[in-house]
Amino acid sequence: MAFISCTDVVRVYRIGDIEIAALRGLSLEVDRGEMISIMGPSGSGKTTLLNILGGLDRANAGTIRVDDVSLGFTPVSELVNYRRRVVGHIFQNLNLIHTLTALENVELPMIFNETDRGTRKKRAEELLHIVDLSDRLQHKPDELSGGQQQRVAIAAALANDPPILLADEPTGELDSETSRIIVNYLLRINREFDKTIIMVTHNPIVAAATRRILRIEDGNIVGTYTPAQMGVNTGTVNYVDQLQERITKLNRELADLDKRIQQGQINGEDYVKERLRLTASIKGLEDEIHRHGG
Repeated sequence: MAFISCTDVVRVYRIGDIEIAALRGLSLEVDRGEMISIMGPSGSGKTTLLNILGGLDRANAGTIRVDDVSLGFTPVSELVNYRRRVVGHIFQNLNLIHTLTALENVELPMIFNETDRGTRKKRAEELLHIVDLSDRLQHKPDELSGGQQQRVAIAAALANDPPILLADEPTGELDSETSRIIVNYLLRINREFDKTIIMVTHNPIVAAATRRILRIEDGNIVGTYTPAQMGVNTGTVNYVDQLQERITKLNRELADLDKRIQQGQINGEDYVKERLRLTASIKGLEDEIHRHGG
C-alpha cells in the first residue's frame, strides 16, 4: 500500500455565487521515502493539493490517506497534531519570523510541540549544522541571503522530525545556482533521513532532480514522467517559457499593488517594501532568461 494515497479528490471553492474547482477528481500515490516533483501552470491545483495533504485544507470529496491516517475523517483537533508531527512545510515565502534568530525560528515548531527547552535548542543547532548554518545561529532573517533563509526554513520544517516534507516552490525566488544548492539539501535529507518529499516547482531543471515528475492541469494529474521524458535535458525552451510565465504573474502582482496603494489599502512603507521585492524578483528572472539565451 502506498504511503500517501489520493483517490478521486475534489476541492471546490465558493466565492459568492461562483464555484471554482481547484481539484477535479485527482488521484495519485507516493511511496514512503520517495521524492517527487509536481509541475503545472498557475491555478492548476498544485498548492491546493499540498494544503490538503498538509492538513491545512479539506477536500469536498474523495479519499486521502497518509500512512494509516484518513484525512477526510480526521477531527479538526487531531489535524493540529497531524500538522505538527507528520508534515513539515517549506514555503516559497519562507514563513520565518523576522524578529527571531535562525536558531529561534527552528526552535519555534518544537515550542508548539511542547518540547523542553534543552532538547529543542540542541536539535535546532543540529539541524542548522546539517544545512551548513552553524555560523549563522544568531542571525535574523534580514541578515541572511535568500538561500540561507530557505535553508533555515528547511531546518524548521524538520524540527519535529516529520516523515513528510511538503515544499511549495522552494526555489521560486532564487537564482539558478542557489536553487541547485537548495535542491541538493532536499536530496540529501530525502536520502540520508528517509523523508518523503513532495515538491511543487515551476522549474523543470529543479524537477529533474527527482526521479518522478507529475504533471497537473485543471485539477487533475495528467501524466507521470521521468526527467528525460519531460525533455529537461534537450533544450531550454520549456524552462524559458516557465520563467516568462512567472514574470507575467509578478507583473500582475505589481499592477495589483499599485491599485492597492491608490485605494489606500496599504501604507507607503509596506508599498515600497513589497514593490522592491517584486521588482527584484522580476530582475532575477529576467537575468535567468538571459543566461539561457532567452
